[in-house]
Amino acid sequence: MGRPRRRTPQPGSSRAGSLRTRPLRAADLERLDPCGPACGLAALDHTTLLAAIDAHEAAAYVATGAESDHLDPYAPLVVLAAPTFAARCAWIPGEPSPDAWVVLGLRTGEPRDAAVGRMLLRAGVSGMRGGPDGSRVQAVEAWAGRADPCEGDVGQWRELGFTVVRPHPVRPRVRVDLRALPAWRDGAVHAWGRVAGIRGRPAAVPEAQRSSRSSASRS
Repeated sequence: MGRPRRRTPQPGSSRAGSLRTRPLRAADLERLDPCGPACGLAALDHTTLLAAIDAHEAAAYVATGAESDHLDPYAPLVVLAAPTFAARCAWIPGEPSPDAWVVLGLRTGEPRDAAVGRMLLRAGVSGMRGGPDGSRVQAVEAWAGRADPCEGDVGQWRELGFTVVRPHPVRPRVRVDLRALPAWRDGAVHAWGRVAGIRGRPAAVPEAQRSSRSSASRS
């Protein structure tokens, strides 16, 4: 699927400051276009995606203008899936880890904007839920590639804090631990508190947050 020519910011600049994120709405799906065959919007039909979001098996967020809710057809977005849902997605090249949500699509505009990517992932993490059995969510995983802007190559995922955990010549798996996201700390800690607990037990506070609390109390 071809992509139209679009005006993009100069290298080194970021649009993150002029954008805000919000959850994906049903009406948005009529206005958003897939950016390629590997885009989560192309691989998932609208009904399936919305049902997964309602069932807390997926989280999807879009970026709009800070002063307007207008959505460009190729607006930045993120689609995350719980491992139970990701395992049913035929285009995922391998079994997802049981303790990690999977990035089904992350598009940030061209050239790929790491600041926008972090903003979207922070929003997506805040919308994640634990499994119905109270299972822990410890990380976010993705598969790098070059077939589509939604995939991103290894270097682009590394800019977001991910590391390669399963090398592959075409589709290596990358992963980031929720407790190792200093750049995303506020969003990650907020999500961790809601998804890391196991049925009635208080959620463990990430080490980075414990350290910051200790420093604040001493001061």
